[in-house]
Amino acid sequence: MFVKCALSLNLHYKDLRNNRVCNVLKSRPHATVLSETLLVSFNRAESLTGIFPQSEDGVRKIMLDLFGSPDTAELFFTNDVKVLIEVLHRNVIDRGEGDPDRVTT
Repeated sequence: MFVKCALSLNLHYKDLRNNRVCNVLKSRPHATVLSETLLVSFNRAESLTGIFPQSEDGVRKIMLDLFGSPDTAELFFTNDVKVLIEVLHRNVIDRGEGDPDRVTT
């Protein structure tokens, strides 16, 4: 439940410097449950927020925000990052050349 709340709250922050979710996570030495939940959801292509289907995916946004800062990127273990790269690689290969989800701007 905490993860869904954090993801929903994170959707409201556009600027990484003022992002309270990321700022709180910076002060933590690790966030094992959060990182595991994010990786599982990212792998399954699930939206944990599910509030508005047309809104930006909360999992994708928080992953971009967390890896956008060296302080929060260290919340993920090396093996977690390897799994993330494998999932991204598989998703790119599985999508057709004209698929709009293959490349995001």
